[in-house]
Amino acid sequence: MPMLALALEVSPALSSLVSIVILLMIFNTAVGCLYSFSSRFLQADTTSFRVGSLIAGIIAYACSMFGFVSLVGMVYPVFGYIGFILITAITVAWVRQRMKHSHKAQTARAQ
Repeated sequence: MPMLALALEVSPALSSLVSIVILLMIFNTAVGCLYSFSSRFLQADTTSFRVGSLIAGIIAYACSMFGFVSLVGMVYPVFGYIGFILITAITVAWVRQRMKHSHKAQTARAQ
């Protein structure tokens, strides 16, 4: 980490402080992401929210053991395939809607 290396060059005591600050910043980000993820699916300040947050946190912690490069290498292609499926579904729905409106317009003109 560049900030930690820079702090170590200045002072070993400063590098310890910077290490703690970096860990707290990571923890703060993780808690914020976990809260927003859980609140999307569950009502906040309920027992189910707490249990769901705990389960999501455990799953996130387990996923962090894979390593960032491995995780991105595994998850990124999956999201790419999901994106292709969604683009196809949206295109098919758009074409069907256009054909439906075109058919209605032709029927209205014929009458």
